[in-house]
Amino acid sequence: MVGTADIKKSLAIIVPSHMGHKFWLKGCLESCRKLGYPIYLVYDNPFWKTRDLWRAFPPNATMAMADVVLIRHRVFSTGVGVCHFWNMIYGLTVLKEAGFKYAFNINGDCVLEKPEGFEAIIEMLGDKDLFPCQWYEKSQRYCGTMGWLGKVDLMLDFFYTYCKEAHMYSRTTEGRLWHYINDNNVSVAAPVNCENNFKLPAPGTWFDLLGFRHIHAEHKVRRWKKMEPVEEKYYDFLPPNDIFKDKGEYRLLNKYWQSRSQEDLEAWWNA
Repeated sequence: MVGTADIKKSLAIIVPSHMGHKFWLKGCLESCRKLGYPIYLVYDNPFWKTRDLWRAFPPNATMAMADVVLIRHRVFSTGVGVCHFWNMIYGLTVLKEAGFKYAFNINGDCVLEKPEGFEAIIEMLGDKDLFPCQWYEKSQRYCGTMGWLGKVDLMLDFFYTYCKEAHMYSRTTEGRLWHYINDNNVSVAAPVNCENNFKLPAPGTWFDLLGFRHIHAEHKVRRWKKMEPVEEKYYDFLPPNDIFKDKGEYRLLNKYWQSRSQEDLEAWWNA
């Protein structure tokens, strides 16, 4: 029987990220540091995607919050699916070679508002193989991958055997993981699901215990639904990101944060 003490001794945090996360990565890493475990940031290779490398990376101070930063080799294609696959192959392989048996995964555009609840998440994993942020055993072919706590060997095998193919978009990672779990009799600690897929804060195990939020999704959905934007503290505008404060949508957000006027809020909604 695996106890919580055994899990804690062999646990590391893996944060897969890419240039699209650069405004929210700071909040993610700040919350991860409060957990007290080694942080492995696996950042997508941006060197051949843009000539302006300042656009590709978050501030140095943000990157420095991780204990280890890994950047993969150049690959044949772009897109989130390919990026995420290689991030996980690199990150989980390094964790395994470093001797970690368990990993806590949180995507770089998510945050934990209640890191003190992580102890309860470890206890809920117990002897199970995997505790995902979402799990639909029968109603949907879906297992959440934005956040999970589980065995390194298991998840590395999943990415090698169920994601390593040319047609990366033939099925989502969440759908592939659902099939892997059922095909291999993986034991899952089932959470109470957040029914809106973390597009807005809503009740569920991971939100209630960890304050788990997908800030990037909220940023988009709040504008569509004509709501208040995500809290200013979750946007990272340190150099080099500061250049975006005066451009496009972010200029409108900054104007609203300074004025708090309905007129400026509506300008952001309608941009």
